[in-house]
Amino acid sequence: MSARVAPALANISPPTLTALDDLDLPDFDPAIHLAFQPPSRRHTFQDLGLPQPENAPDLCVTEPFQLFSEEGVRMLRREMLSKPILDKYLRSWDRAPAYIAGHEKTAKFTLQAWQHPATQAAIDRAAGFGLRLLRREADLGLVNIQLGPEGLPGVYKLTETPSAPLSPQEMQTSSYDDIPIDAWHKDQVPVVCVVMLSDTSSMQGGETAIRIGDGSIVKVKSPTVGGAVIMQGGCTEHAALRATNVPERLSMEKLLRLRGRIDAVLETLVEKEKRGEMVERGEFEGWVREQTNFMKRSAWEMYERVPNYLGKDVPEDVIRDYLR
Repeated sequence: MSARVAPALANISPPTLTALDDLDLPDFDPAIHLAFQPPSRRHTFQDLGLPQPENAPDLCVTEPFQLFSEEGVRMLRREMLSKPILDKYLRSWDRAPAYIAGHEKTAKFTLQAWQHPATQAAIDRAAGFGLRLLRREADLGLVNIQLGPEGLPGVYKLTETPSAPLSPQEMQTSSYDDIPIDAWHKDQVPVVCVVMLSDTSSMQGGETAIRIGDGSIVKVKSPTVGGAVIMQGGCTEHAALRATNVPERLSMEKLLRLRGRIDAVLETLVEKEKRGEMVERGEFEGWVREQTNFMKRSAWEMYERVPNYLGKDVPEDVIRDYLR
């Protein structure tokens, strides 16, 4: 399935002010803005009929778990939906009709929230293994947005309080109704943490869809407000589906890497150097080959999938030939 292109931001006329522009933002405080509860279950690749990737933990996706408090979500929305952020960072492309990204150096509260040690400790505990933030621009706090009948200009009307579900009489059709919020893809990085910023208490649809081993699709229910799921999205084909009875569906992503992938090897080298031992070639070469394969797969996702296979099934031999 191919997503249609939303109107370019240059073609919209945003308001001169949003309801959030005169509101202050506090510093992130985990005692106020976090509400972590661990997931009830972690689903392995085997659970979903998928092969476990080499050099990766056997976690495909967690059950939804609570990460941020309602107050934390309000502050994230207050910052992300302010006019300065929307004017500069609200974007659109074929796969995702509306998203906010690239605000790493501007969005103070969001940066503090994701970089705080308490947040990282919660994510590590939920995943069951150590993770680290990626430091690239646009990887911190990307927000995917479901567009309604007003398209991109309608995003400027959202506030820090999640919108309530609509009655059948209030629901309107939209040119975006048949377009996923984020079309079928695999992430360009190993792990993603997705946080829900909207009210899902009576939301219809809006799940994350995962294509499993037999080709069928399972739907991961949406977390509650401030809830999250962690998924090895670099190994799992998935899509964010539209919700049908709500005026909004906002989710925030944090892209992560496996901490042990590099740290464990470096720690081994340091310890051996301290003991005056030599590092054996065979001990290190296998790890280098694994990293080379991982980097090649990442390059394919960046430079082949996006222009050539976005939202399409990839022939089995394509990736194999690329990796030769």
